[in-house]
Amino acid sequence: MNEARPRCKLAALEGYIYAIGGECLSTVERYDPRLDRWTFVAPLPNDTFAVAHHVTWPEYNVITYSCSLDMT
Repeated sequence: MNEARPRCKLAALEGYIYAIGGECLSTVERYDPRLDRWTFVAPLPNDTFAVAHHVTWPEYNVITYSCSLDMT
């Protein structure tokens, strides 16, 4: 991975592995085993991060339970 992401959630889809969020992270990385390479993809929505909850792939729309950093 390009950055350490404790407590991230991993999910596999169409030959790739996705590392979603992590402790205080909103970034998402995708691993391509054919190229042995991690790349950043679209991040989680602003001010959210995924902390090892649950990820599903209904019709290829990623749903992840996340926490907000906005305290206002």
